Amino acid sequence: MKTGKKVGLFGGVLLVAVILSVALPVTAADPAVTEGPPLTYARAKCGVTVLDGKIYVIGGKGDDNNPTPPIEVFDPATNQWQVLGPKSWPQNSGYSGLQFAVGGRLYSFGGKSIDGKSRNKKGYVFDPATESWQELPGEASMGHYDGQGAVVGTKIYLFGGEDDALTNEAFDYAKAVDIYDTATGEWSVGTPQPNPRQDSYAVPFGNKIYIVGGQGGNKDDATTDTMEVYDIETDTWQTGFTIPYPWEVPRAVVVNDKVYILTGKGEGSMFIIEFDPQAMTFKEMSATLKTPRYEGAVVALGDKIYCITGKSLEGDLLTSMEIYDPTKDTYYQ
Repeated sequence: MKTGKKVGLFGGVLLVAVILSVALPVTAADPAVTEGPPLTYARAKCGVTVLDGKIYVIGGKGDDNNPTPPIEVFDPATNQWQVLGPKSWPQNSGYSGLQFAVGGRLYSFGGKSIDGKSRNKKGYVFDPATESWQELPGEASMGHYDGQGAVVGTKIYLFGGEDDALTNEAFDYAKAVDIYDTATGEWSVGTPQPNPRQDSYAVPFGNKIYIVGGQGGNKDDATTDTMEVYDIETDTWQTGFTIPYPWEVPRAVVVNDKVYILTGKGEGSMFIIEFDPQAMTFKEMSATLKTPRYEGAVVALGDKIYCITGKSLEGDLLTSMEIYDPTKDTYYQ
């Protein structure tokens, strides 16, 4: 069957139409998906960001030999990875943190300690010139382990997740919105999310941040297909939107004014969905990844989307990287 989903407004009422289907698997000859060189370290729940035209993969949960792997840097110009030294990660930040590049430096927030006993409220900044980390002053109002975040201008927005002050189950996931301004070094808080959730994803577009999928909300601890929209200018939320599938740990990036949602757990993990924030429509793409994965990281550089490590659907840690080029893909017919 054909799959498609369209969201629109009619007379002020949100209309959603859904038709379910199964996408065709990608073949080795599919020009939209290629395999890049593998990383040195297997890892899941890692962070990724772009700085000076290079991709930085930060932290994550590794194997028993390397529980918190060092930073690896990919240079598309040479098609090679470089491993930075063993001190290139704030060890007390653990894994499943949130990483961002702002003003030529890398920032890391949240995460869980390596022993799994605490969620981190602190932030850290990494200077690529010295390959060293410094702890930022102050802290977030809550830990955002398994939360999400986005950069707009000089500000970093942190959403949801888990915190030690909460029971961290379903309706008690964090709703907090913490904002760190890299220009002033100051923390502030925004209007809390309408529904608590973890394992969602945040993607900025214009003056709005779209929070898609995850667990929690009004469906107890179940995977959700809801989408909430945060307006950074008015500090307000819009609700009532859905994505095509219930989707845990989705990843999403913007390429050419479109948002692409891919990887993760649940029904949506096998698909690549294009979301148009201006038309509020979803379309399924023809291509799929060669190795479906979850708890990895995705990042856009140029017209391409880099899908980096994570776990296979069988739960095995990966070292692979796949590169998706939406300009070479078509909509599923």
